[in-house]
Amino acid sequence: MKSEYNFSKAEQGKFYHPDATFHYPIYVEPNPSPTKHYPLRGMPITIAADFDEPMPELWDALEK
Repeated sequence: MKSEYNFSKAEQGKFYHPDATFHYPIYVEPNPSPTKHYPLRGMPITIAADFDEPMPELWDALEK
């Protein structure tokens, strides 16, 4: 690359085209479907009664 470039004879807007369309290489679905499939939506959530109790047998197994 040169250290300096001479733009004194440059023409502004030489390659400008107002009707140009750009095609970017991004592969995105153009019209995503409005209905998504969420199989677990609406199902009740149940948490076990002993969920927050300590589990010493688990820690013992992890220490081995």
